[in-house]
Amino acid sequence: MNRNLRWLVVTAAAALSILYLSAPTWAAGALAVGHCGVDGYSYNNATDQEAQDAALSQCGPGCRIVETFQKSCAALSTDVNKSCGAEGWGTGSDRGAAEEIAVRECINQSGERCEVKRWVCD
Repeated sequence: MNRNLRWLVVTAAAALSILYLSAPTWAAGALAVGHCGVDGYSYNNATDQEAQDAALSQCGPGCRIVETFQKSCAALSTDVNKSCGAEGWGTGSDRGAAEEIAVRECINQSGERCEVKRWVCD
């Protein structure tokens, strides 16, 4: 291998190593729900645990994590006719997909007028 080609190969390998080592990991997000449509959410967290802790902190006592996600979206849908009525949630590759799942799940829980209350993407 001639000297110029060897230099090019070594330089390219070094550049790829730097890119690989400095490549960002996907951030984490979470969606929490509580009684009567109370919710909390988080995104852009370093770990799933940080995402869950942040969503629960925002939601408050009695809440639980219903979705965690990375490089995707989550949505929460509630029945707007009943303050403590049906609700549904879901994740999807984009906002629209997550919202569609959340509304469908709300309807499956006997929701009459389910609408998206919250969406979040990471």
